[in-house]
Amino acid sequence: MKESAPCRPSLYTRQGDQGMTTLADGSCVAKDHVRVRACGLLDELNSLLGLLLSGGVGEETPLVQDIQRQLFNVGRHISAMTAARPLDAGYVARLEEAIDRLTAQVRPPQGFVIPGGSRQAALCHVARTVCRHAECEVVAVARGGGLDGGVLPYLNRLSDYLYVLALKLNI
Repeated sequence: MKESAPCRPSLYTRQGDQGMTTLADGSCVAKDHVRVRACGLLDELNSLLGLLLSGGVGEETPLVQDIQRQLFNVGRHISAMTAARPLDAGYVARLEEAIDRLTAQVRPPQGFVIPGGSRQAALCHVARTVCRHAECEVVAVARGGGLDGGVLPYLNRLSDYLYVLALKLNI
């Protein structure tokens, strides 16, 4: 008798066909639930950072890769709403150090900056706007309670970092 291959869980559950999904805490919610929207925007941001990395960001590569890992931690926290801290306070300080370092390397803009320039800078601007959108959804999650206090400052600094990185990539 031939041995069968090990069983694999199906990638599709058909639960989404009815507009529902299951969060990491086991709750079944509508796909337009605030936590699902927040996680979706964090995923979109993470994907944009992957696209940004594929074109190269020079010495910023390790930090951007770390940001991707931290966005997964934040998404996991929002999906599970556990008491576990997704981010250490040091992550905000690390972004602030990077912002200060990059700011010292660029000429301050005179007025508003129109997104564009190099492809990489334009991708940074798109990622920045998605980060701002994700931040808005995470604020809505925070209103429900249970969100770690370090998440909003991290997302706020991250959009600032992406802004100054865009300026740097246009030099």
